Amino acid sequence: MASSYLNSESVMRILDLTTIYPNPVVDSEGRTVQGLDRALVRAGHSVTTLVLRPWAPLWLARRIPAYRHLAVPDASQNDQGVRVIFRHYPHVPWFFDDWRLLLNVRLMAWQAARLYRQTGLPCDLVMAQGITAACTAPDLAAQLHVPFVIVLRDDLRHLANPRTHSLQPLHRQAFLQASAIFMVGPGQVRQAPRYLPAAAQSKVVLAPNGIEVAQVRALIPKEPRAKEFAGKVISVSNLVRFKGIHENLQAMAFLRERGISQWHYTIVGDGPYRAELEALARKLGLSAHVTFAGKQPYAQAIQSMSASDIFCMPSWMEAFGQVYVEAATCGIPAIGCWENGAELIIRDGETGLLVPPQDVDALANALEFLLTHPNQAQAMGRRAQAHADNFTWDHAVQKYLQVFQTIQCPQ
Repeated sequence: MASSYLNSESVMRILDLTTIYPNPVVDSEGRTVQGLDRALVRAGHSVTTLVLRPWAPLWLARRIPAYRHLAVPDASQNDQGVRVIFRHYPHVPWFFDDWRLLLNVRLMAWQAARLYRQTGLPCDLVMAQGITAACTAPDLAAQLHVPFVIVLRDDLRHLANPRTHSLQPLHRQAFLQASAIFMVGPGQVRQAPRYLPAAAQSKVVLAPNGIEVAQVRALIPKEPRAKEFAGKVISVSNLVRFKGIHENLQAMAFLRERGISQWHYTIVGDGPYRAELEALARKLGLSAHVTFAGKQPYAQAIQSMSASDIFCMPSWMEAFGQVYVEAATCGIPAIGCWENGAELIIRDGETGLLVPPQDVDALANALEFLLTHPNQAQAMGRRAQAHADNFTWDHAVQKYLQVFQTIQCPQ
């Protein structure tokens, strides 16, 4: 008779498969992967994390911004009890997309299995974090004769990307064979009937992310925040279209038309839309009110948020939004969008404000309220700081452990 893989007294040996993890080259990527793995170790379990990336010559990756995230040398480390192995796998950098993507996924699975054989990694469960890792999980788990689970942290609309059409059979296979599919936000859960096979939808588990609250608090300057409200607005994100930075600039132009000009907006981050956003700021006459600060190391980004008064990122494809919790930990109110991860984190009217996606008028009204009601904005920030304690990783990991106890041993 089938039995549970994990009970209250057993130690589970988890092999985590991912493409992202904090590293010396990009210290801000994969912090949710790292947070979950560390929390599982603190809960008494064993975690080995394989961080697999496409191979590129280091000299090339270091010189070309688009490839810089690949410039992480092969290495192993102990990260607070998590055994982390960074490795590259051979890949096809150009070819017809359909063939290239399929081949690269197979090569990633081959490298993972090769590492398992070479190092003799103990494993009771494969945990695939991200859709790319999920595509490799069925093959890897079958070779290891263990079950696998999937953790999805991106808006499911990304699955409909025409460029990844060839991977849809692999997506379907992964969803159907997984023992559980963890999703980090309510928006993803609502999208599941559209993007997942009907037979896989019963496996969906809402498991919100956490953050290392104590770690974030340690990065905040020790001196108390200035009592004077200066109207400093900030966003921290990759500069891609769905993050809502375009809408922020348009809303701020509305504020100027209404005679509200005692504010300054700092944009922390970089990405493909930076030049377009800079041009939009000039076109709207906002250059004197907007600073493009570029990408900052994680600690500096936290400190920049702590020195601000309002966090505003009206992203309309945000599955969770770890940065909203980080802003709350810094003691500032946040503006985010309904129907996204922000609605799980921001208590509308209490710790921040929620607006409909891509609604510039509503966004301008939210900004106007916080900028013209500083006492209420600061009170929201204080409540947000207390609310952030609900999003620690030690709290979040309990949902995973509850599900792991239901996973059955292979026959």
